[in-house]
Amino acid sequence: MSILLYIKEQNNQILSILRNQNIATTISTFAQLPDDIPIEFPIQTINEIIVIENYLNSKDALASLCTYFSTLGGRDVISRTNNILKKMLSNMVAQEFSFYGSRKPKKAFSKLKLKHVAVRAVQLTCSMATENEICGYIKTWLKHAPQRLSNELKPKKRSIMISS
Repeated sequence: MSILLYIKEQNNQILSILRNQNIATTISTFAQLPDDIPIEFPIQTINEIIVIENYLNSKDALASLCTYFSTLGGRDVISRTNNILKKMLSNMVAQEFSFYGSRKPKKAFSKLKLKHVAVRAVQLTCSMATENEICGYIKTWLKHAPQRLSNELKPKKRSIMISS
């Protein structure tokens, strides 16, 4: 009897994995950016943040953006979160934010609808990921934005110096 219970539990786990894979495959097959999206990603300016936040007042727009970002993939919750944020925000814009915006002049990412989009996009394909866990990864990603931007700009400086 205990062997049958073990096999039954194992089958349930296998079915759960297959369902999640089918959801991820279905999402990635049909997800595209909406035609009416008013900006291009990654977001390059604070003004674009304002524009996309207004656009996300529509529940349909919010849902379709969540679905689109959920297709970006990654091997685990951290890499999925980072891939989504990388596609969503340029490092130039990301450095203007901290999660709560408690240190001036940083703005609060947690108050944006884009935060909800990022969290929901990760959860669509990583159903076991909690909002707190994902928010922790967002905090870290935002914290390192100035360093990433600096690294981004360094090769440009070298190539300019070489060509001079």
